[in-house]
Amino acid sequence: MTTTEVEQLAFHINSVKKDAQEHLMAQIEINGKLTPMQIDTAADVTIISERVAQTIPNLVIRPSDKVLKSYNGTNIEVVGSSQVKVQYKDQEIGKLPLTIVKGQGQTLLGLDWLRCIKIDWPSILRVTGTKQEPAEEISLTNLLSDYKEVFEDRVGTVKNAQAVLVLKENATPRFSAPRPVPYALKTAVETEITRLESEGSWEKVDYSDWSSPLVPIVKDNGQVRLCGDYKVTLNPQLQVAQHPVPNPKDMFTTLSGCSVFSKIDLRQAFQQLSMDENSQKLCTVNTYLGLYRPKRLPYGVASSPAIWQQTMGKIFRNKLDLMYPSLQSVRTERL
Repeated sequence: MTTTEVEQLAFHINSVKKDAQEHLMAQIEINGKLTPMQIDTAADVTIISERVAQTIPNLVIRPSDKVLKSYNGTNIEVVGSSQVKVQYKDQEIGKLPLTIVKGQGQTLLGLDWLRCIKIDWPSILRVTGTKQEPAEEISLTNLLSDYKEVFEDRVGTVKNAQAVLVLKENATPRFSAPRPVPYALKTAVETEITRLESEGSWEKVDYSDWSSPLVPIVKDNGQVRLCGDYKVTLNPQLQVAQHPVPNPKDMFTTLSGCSVFSKIDLRQAFQQLSMDENSQKLCTVNTYLGLYRPKRLPYGVASSPAIWQQTMGKIFRNKLDLMYPSLQSVRTERL
C-alpha cells in the first residue's frame, strides 16, 4: 500500500473529550516535550489538538488527506500530520506519525503508537486511595489468607436454608434404568462421581423408589457436570415453584443514580443449597456405578431456578436490612 493510499484511509477513533480525570494517561516525550496523553485502544491513530501542537518544539506540520471519524460517525477536522521523535521513560522509540486536529480536544495515544511503545501498565493501573496518598498495596497471599473460606477449592453451603421439593397429588414414584456413558467420558464421569461423593454432595444408596438417568454435560475445560434427566421422571410430577424473574428494564431503573456496584459469581450456585431428606430421595440418580442420592439442589430439576432465586433473595434482603437499617423503608421486592 502506498503512502497516498494510507493517507486516504478513514480511521475511526474514540471521541475527543476535554475531561481526562477518569482516563488512563501516559507521559510521552514528543520532540523532547513531555506531553500527557490519554491511552485509547479504540483509536487507530495518535492525535493532538492545535492547542497542544503549539507547545511541541520543532513540529513540522504537512498537509494530510487522512479522514478521521469519531465513534458516532461525525467527522473530525484534520489540520495536518507530522513525523515526531518519541520517547517513553527509558524507551527511545524514534520517529512516529502524528495527526494534528482542529480544536482543543484531548490528546489521544492510539494503536499506531501503542504497537511501538511498551506501556508501563502496572504503574498506570495502580489503585490509589486519594490523589495525595497512594493506597496501601495488598499482598495477594495476605488476601487469600484473610478470606480463605471464600477462596477454598470446594462448593460453599448456604446456611440456615434448605430446598424443599413438593410433589403433585397422587404422584407415583418413577424408576429409570441407567443409560450407557460414552467410553471417552467414562474416566471423567467416574472422577466427578468420586469427587461429589468424597465432598459429601452425593451419597451412594442401595435402594430407591425414585431414580433418574445420569446425563454428563461436557464443559469447556474438559471436565463434566453430572445432571439427572428429571424431565422423564420427577419434573412431570413436581409442583414447580413460581418466582418472578426480574425484568432487566426494571432492574436498570432501580439502579438509576447508583454509583457503587458489585458482582458475585457463585461456584456451582444451585449445589450450594442443601435439600431436605425427602427431596434427596426424589432426586436419586441412576448411574452405571449404582444409585447416588444428591444432597444438594441439582441441575435439571424444574423447581431449582425458582427455589434458588427465592431463597437467595430472602437472604440478601435480610443481610441488607442488617447492614443498612435505613433502607428497610425504601427497598423493593426486586432485590
